[in-house]
Amino acid sequence: MPTHTLQFVLLILLGAISLPVISQARLPCEWGNMDVSNPACERPQVILKKYRNASTYAEHQSLLSDLNQLRNEDFQHQMKAKKTVNLYDPFIDEALMFWLDWYQVALTARAENRELLDSETWRKHIQLAHRDPYAAIASLNKLSASTDENDRALSLLLIGALTNQLNTLAEAANQASVSIQSKAIDHEKRSQRFDTYVEKHKLDFNVGETCYGGNYTGRHFAAVKKRYPQSNYAQAAAYLAMRITPCGECEGDFSCYLSKSLDPISDFLKAYPHSRYVTILLKRANNQIRGHFIDREAQGDYLSKSDPKTGDYTAQSAANVLIAFEGALKPIAPTELISTKLLLADLYIKLNQRGNAKRAIDWLTEHAQESAELGVLRQALAVDHVPKQVENTKQIAEKKKELMQAYRRQVCELDKAWLGQESIACQDARLKVIEGD
Repeated sequence: MPTHTLQFVLLILLGAISLPVISQARLPCEWGNMDVSNPACERPQVILKKYRNASTYAEHQSLLSDLNQLRNEDFQHQMKAKKTVNLYDPFIDEALMFWLDWYQVALTARAENRELLDSETWRKHIQLAHRDPYAAIASLNKLSASTDENDRALSLLLIGALTNQLNTLAEAANQASVSIQSKAIDHEKRSQRFDTYVEKHKLDFNVGETCYGGNYTGRHFAAVKKRYPQSNYAQAAAYLAMRITPCGECEGDFSCYLSKSLDPISDFLKAYPHSRYVTILLKRANNQIRGHFIDREAQGDYLSKSDPKTGDYTAQSAANVLIAFEGALKPIAPTELISTKLLLADLYIKLNQRGNAKRAIDWLTEHAQESAELGVLRQALAVDHVPKQVENTKQIAEKKKELMQAYRRQVCELDKAWLGQESIACQDARLKVIEGD
């Protein structure tokens, strides 16, 4: 997801398929300090062992299902016991989502890649990445010199993806090595290893005060696009590049956060307006826009400055970001844009951007079927409608909770469909854990 759409959110939202129910009388098992003699740690140990050995798309799918089942059972157990909910460090969850995302991109790039990635050579590289991503990158660099074009392209894609998520994947590998964890393998030493790696691979990382110790430059993705510009590999590289975290801080600026969320999608859509990724990216963009405006929607206050805790906000600067994003959509087929144009028209009205709202509504009149939603937009534009600010803090809190639940359910639906997890249900109960954010 570009941004964090495909990271921490899904692990909170996904439920799981049915597995044997764990005894509610068992002792707690803390992943950060795994006690191999604790019977309650048996299932987590099995999952961690499977993670270390996973090397196929199906194995990663199954692991994510098993992990979410375990998480859900622990969540229900802790809620029933009226304890503070603790769902453990999310490194394995994030790593599994990373792998499913990468597999989807790799398999989309070329149908034959499914067979190629199931070969012994590729399975060994992928398995190594679960145990030591640093070693896997070194091994894949040798494979990138292969005479086989598809091995070269895939190896560059995976090197870039691993480098971009190196810290998370290294922590997941450490977490999965529960049998060899000790005080000697502490966080400080693991951090030093990353810092040393960044220092030795200066072409791969931007560094500086706002680069979080080293942000990936994307050079492997750029190499794929340069070497295979007309292929689906170029689109795959551009898709993966959307997950790169740029240097710099927004420091509470609403429009900056909104722009950082939408700019990578805009760049992709301008470069590949007919890509098979367009549909999912537009849906994600729509949901991200809704997520950014949830506080405003809850307060019914689109025109005035936010509470200082939520950061700087001006209606005009927020509208400018949306206008720029809309400009990137011009080459895309109108049939793909109906939902996005409806959303933008609604926000333009609420941001008092009447000219832009009329332009979007005129576009919808030409390209979309008549609908109740379009009729409401016309009426709102005609009566100079601006939402009235809500003063009751309880009403605001309730409205925000309702909007956040809908937003997170949609994130879950989009991500699980993309990751091939359609059979897993989004758990409403999990939503309550993060309502206090």
